[in-house]
Amino acid sequence: MAESYRLCQIRSLAGFNQMGPAADRKGVEAQTASDRLRVVVVDDSEVVRMKLSGLLSAARDFELVGEAPDGETGLRVIQDQQPDLVVMDLKMPGISGIEATWQLGTLAPDTRVLVLTISAEQDDVTDAIMAGARGYVVKGAEDEEIRTALRGVAAGERMISPQVAGKLAERTAPRRVEPKPPPPAEGEVPVGWVQAIGLAGAIALTAIGQGSEILEGVATSDTWVKAGLNVIVAMAIANLAVLVVRFRD
Repeated sequence: MAESYRLCQIRSLAGFNQMGPAADRKGVEAQTASDRLRVVVVDDSEVVRMKLSGLLSAARDFELVGEAPDGETGLRVIQDQQPDLVVMDLKMPGISGIEATWQLGTLAPDTRVLVLTISAEQDDVTDAIMAGARGYVVKGAEDEEIRTALRGVAAGERMISPQVAGKLAERTAPRRVEPKPPPPAEGEVPVGWVQAIGLAGAIALTAIGQGSEILEGVATSDTWVKAGLNVIVAMAIANLAVLVVRFRD
């Protein structure tokens, strides 16, 4: 809400500049400059620092007030400038971006950190957030995505790039696990045993009654009906045995 108000205020003042006298224009320009978000960039890559300098200067609401090639230098610059925002790399020689972010909680408590790094690993994201970073963007993001993340962090929001958020969602999503059947209570016969007993009984009854007909290949429809009845009888006997065991005690 505060960020939206700031941007609207800048636009309205810009419109006033076109109508007012030269003195008014100078005053409004000074006020607009004071409303800009002051940014320090900490990254060991000169190419990245140049790119960030360009994308910040292309927007009216940012002002680059310092750069540093490593964490130790970055801490000195940030402590001296007390910027609104820091764009922080993670992997740097000497003091890492994680450690530097931790120290900023004491050296520049009002400064908010946006991590810009090549890593999308969950451990790095977690460590950065735990250290106090308000945003996390992976290098290679579009210029406008980085600017949007900076504005969101300045407004107090947590800004995570879609690539990182997607991976976090996949890794933290609950996995469906089929529940295991409860173990049999004390004195209870497992269902598998019942099936085994019934099958053994059916085979025994069939062998006694119709075994020879089936083996000799002369079994009739009546033979198979009797065999089916044997299975039913055997399973009934097995279930009855289970009931006897359960209620015996």
